[in-house]
Amino acid sequence: MPEAALPKPNDAGMPEEGTTEAAAPPKPGEAPTQEGIYSTTDQAAGPRRRLRHRPRKSWANKIAVFTCKTVLNFIASLICLFLLWSIYYRPYKVRPHIDAAALAVFDLASPAAGNATATATALRYDLALNMSFFNDHRVYSIRFGHLTVGLYYGGDKLGPSDDTLPSFKLRTRRHRTVYPVLRGRASNVSAAVAEAFARERAAGAFNLDVRVKTTLTYRFWPTKTTYYYEYDCWLQFAPPPGNGTPAVTGGVKCSKHK
Repeated sequence: MPEAALPKPNDAGMPEEGTTEAAAPPKPGEAPTQEGIYSTTDQAAGPRRRLRHRPRKSWANKIAVFTCKTVLNFIASLICLFLLWSIYYRPYKVRPHIDAAALAVFDLASPAAGNATATATALRYDLALNMSFFNDHRVYSIRFGHLTVGLYYGGDKLGPSDDTLPSFKLRTRRHRTVYPVLRGRASNVSAAVAEAFARERAAGAFNLDVRVKTTLTYRFWPTKTTYYYEYDCWLQFAPPPGNGTPAVTGGVKCSKHK
């Protein structure tokens, strides 16, 4: 049986036109190299080629992003500093303390002699105080300014004006004692005050309200903050005997006025 004619190679060692050459089998671990299929080397090089051609951010974009981050960090720092100031540096712990108080006179004036229709409407008072302040902060000093002390009884203020005390600066962990004296005569007191006086004299205890008003100034570089506070110091005395011996009390911590 005659043998089939085989194609003769041309001078370049390639099969003649119109003939095909069988492709070599793929090596182990290597993908076939038909059209539309990448080899192992092409698959690994493909992502690298794609990453290589990604557009880079310009310097203007980088500067804008850096500026935005810096501004946001600065705003967050300011908010934290404000919260720290609101919580730690507010003077809610600063309160005066009445170490001792002596009430020498507290009575209604007697009606004039020979006037049967006169009523006792003048209230005499003489109160001496030892009042102390303490700055328990360890960081900053406090300046007390516009410090005044007034006496209230039955909801009414006794006397036309308060006792004004000198301003002072209280350093960290220091005490300061002041000695206000409230002495005077309240004319034409109300009927409610006269009734409260009679009732408490019969009960054997007078309840007096010493109201302290002051400004507290804090210096925390680079700012300065001033607060205005009022405090109520409630004192209870036995009726003074009237022979020059005062009724005394003490150890009272004042509270913030509502």
